[in-house]
Amino acid sequence: MIELKHIWQTYKSPDGKTTLDAVKDVSITINDGEIFGVLGRSGAGKSTLVRCINLLNRPTKGNVIVDGQDLTKLSASGLRRVRHKIGMIFQHFNLLSSRTVYDNVALPLELAGVSRDKIREKVTPLLELVGLTEHAKKYPAQLSGGQKQRVGIARALANDPTVLLSDEATSALDPETTTSTLALLRKINKELGVTIVMITHQMEVVKQICERIVVMDHGEVIEEGSVLDVFRNPRHPTTRSMLSGILCTELPAQVVQHIRDIFKAHPNDCNKALRITFVGEEATEPVIATCATRYGVNFNILAGQISEIQESTFSSLTVVCSCSQEAYDRVREYLISNNIQIEELNDAVNA
Repeated sequence: MIELKHIWQTYKSPDGKTTLDAVKDVSITINDGEIFGVLGRSGAGKSTLVRCINLLNRPTKGNVIVDGQDLTKLSASGLRRVRHKIGMIFQHFNLLSSRTVYDNVALPLELAGVSRDKIREKVTPLLELVGLTEHAKKYPAQLSGGQKQRVGIARALANDPTVLLSDEATSALDPETTTSTLALLRKINKELGVTIVMITHQMEVVKQICERIVVMDHGEVIEEGSVLDVFRNPRHPTTRSMLSGILCTELPAQVVQHIRDIFKAHPNDCNKALRITFVGEEATEPVIATCATRYGVNFNILAGQISEIQESTFSSLTVVCSCSQEAYDRVREYLISNNIQIEELNDAVNA
């Protein structure tokens, strides 16, 4: 288990007269064996925070506890021993151009004084794990971006880490390569039981691989929870904005105007613009059709999409209904009873 308790990271300005809080009083717990995401835009403080886990950044204040040990209180030699069990994958690979794929993966073991035979016993299966056996004698310049990242992953696993820190590891990769790299990390998580901490600004990465996430903004954690919960009910404007590209959390201007036109056409009705979401098999009936026939409420469907999150189907519909208040109350009660989440969007429409 990883526990970050009241972490602050403060830097002084070049003139020494002012300070900047890159991380502000952050406390999070990462469970053994999970894939945990730290999400945020550039400058949010996510990389600074995660580099506190292995004390590449020593926090100004707070405690970093890994497997019951407070790293901030360890001696230099004790910290080196702990770091051997915390692997790290970097955005720009950080491979040595003069060393082959095999030798890049072997480097941490060489530095640790491991014998050549033991290195071979370790590196050979790692190359097989990441699908690079046939590229063992190649140099980084001969590899694609995805292959270079796989070398970085294998190198990070050389010391049998219990924790793997991934610092924007897919940001430099194309979408197809990103998908295959994330599949590899998921395989490593399941087969080796390694705890993975993903630092990313990409919602697609979070959607594909993470189980729980925190969202950071200006050095603070603004949202925390399971990926499904955060996607279903993003509370902070920054989270909603980041989600808008894949879940339509923000209404386009043309849709807003269309909703207003519908409201004007039914001035005496209870007009509601709604976003309704459900996961997997939560909706056991054709709820829109049922509401229309059972309660006499017609829905105007404006937008809809289906995504896959953590191997579950995540569906979202943006609709407008115009009816009596009584009918709307019955519809709302029916939807909630079917485990469907409802968000009223009237404030956004009327803003």
